[in-house]
Amino acid sequence: MPKKILLALFCFLLSSCGFHTPQLSNLAPPMRTLYFNADNPHGALATEVARRLTAMGVKLVDSPTQAAIELHLTKPSFTQAQPVIFYSSYAVNFSYSLSAHYDLRWTKSQKIIQGGPLVASQTIIHNANQAYTSGADVLMRAQLTQTLAGNLLFNLTNNGTKNAVEHSRSQ
Repeated sequence: MPKKILLALFCFLLSSCGFHTPQLSNLAPPMRTLYFNADNPHGALATEVARRLTAMGVKLVDSPTQAAIELHLTKPSFTQAQPVIFYSSYAVNFSYSLSAHYDLRWTKSQKIIQGGPLVASQTIIHNANQAYTSGADVLMRAQLTQTLAGNLLFNLTNNGTKNAVEHSRSQ
């Protein structure tokens, strides 16, 4: 019995914490059918963004003539500041970042939002006498891709974006 009460309390706390997955209803109606365009359409970031948009229920179309709004993802860039193989007798920090720009526009080229750089970054600490290999780069790139895709969806589903779309549509 106490386990059920604790589980119910945990579920209640989790539902009230403010964390909500992006939903189709959070998007402005014209954004529910999008033409998604990326500098690197088969890259990890573009693939993850397209997957998440589709999972939300957004219809991604093949041509800009089939949608009212275009989402354009540009300049994805992964940076790291360390050698490929590293060994040290001291604890060392390694920093990684993934960035990209985006813009949202009516397919007739009127920009709605010029998104500044979206940036996801993380630092890892390698302990003394721990060998560093390039496997950490692969892991960090995957984690930062997930984070940046989530940040982009948050930006697309927030009220500011919804209001910008509605405001630009009325002009």
